[in-house]
Amino acid sequence: MEATFDGDIPDISQVPGVSSVQTVGRTVRCQVRGSIEPLLQTLAVAGVHQLLSHEPSLEELFLTHYGQSTEMGDPPADGD
Repeated sequence: MEATFDGDIPDISQVPGVSSVQTVGRTVRCQVRGSIEPLLQTLAVAGVHQLLSHEPSLEELFLTHYGQSTEMGDPPADGD
């Protein structure tokens, strides 16, 4: 989810279901799991200028589940 604000950006890091919060200028990006209603309530009070939402890509799902590696084919960190 990506939201752009005219004014101050609210702290959404404690909203249930919200993770991976990134802020750039007047735009905040985050991931949401479960109901988006608590986040929408917080955003509505703050005065959102623009709101974009999309399903995660296959790459985003993979990285969320398995984490990032420096390169494909690198041996596992534990030496297995």
